[in-house]
Amino acid sequence: MGAFSVKFGIDSTYKDPDYRYIGVKVVGETEVACDDLDGSERGQTIVKNITSQAITDVLSALSKENISYKNLITHQDRFTSAVRELYASKNITLTSFSLTNIVPDENSSKIISQMDQMNAISRMTPEELAKLQQEKMAEAQRAWDALSPEEKARIEAENKLKAQQAEEQMRKAREFAMKASSGNEAVANAAAQVAAMNAMKAGTPVMSVPKFCSNCGTPTGGTGKFCGSCGAKLV
Repeated sequence: MGAFSVKFGIDSTYKDPDYRYIGVKVVGETEVACDDLDGSERGQTIVKNITSQAITDVLSALSKENISYKNLITHQDRFTSAVRELYASKNITLTSFSLTNIVPDENSSKIISQMDQMNAISRMTPEELAKLQQEKMAEAQRAWDALSPEEKARIEAENKLKAQQAEEQMRKAREFAMKASSGNEAVANAAAQVAAMNAMKAGTPVMSVPKFCSNCGTPTGGTGKFCGSCGAKLV
């Protein structure tokens, strides 16, 4: 009977009760014995695939029980049992199994951090929020002041170029919407607004985001309380 160990790093998706769907990486090592397999690349691959299936099944079960990703590692016994059972169905004997870590992948870690920050901000009092905004503004100003004139000029030039590109995207979005909607101004203006919002979400400065009447779509210029075209109250 051949005995060998396999180190694994399995990527999977986990439905967390707080963060919804996140990517997690399960890292560990398993040791097996089998008459038909050895430690060759083929044997390693087969054991990894079986291990991955067992771990994925346990993750699915734990997600249904609303277990936080932070506590997954504490359920090692369940992972071990599932792996042993699936191995046995393939005539493989489990001799040892250990999980080193279960952590979110890089992208999910960023999302979790952002959500934690947003949740923390949502619990702040108006005074705490105002203080945080002042601190962030002061921090940004210090970073800007520390830049050389050349660096400031470079950043300003890059932002201007990005803003021009965003303006062009808005123009194209509006033209396309006009054609697709047979000249419907409201639809075209809404498309331009969406393009602008997408640009700003991506961190791109937009030189001028036109404001429109939510009722008829007429540009308002951002001034006045009522639309000069249809008379609707401007929000």
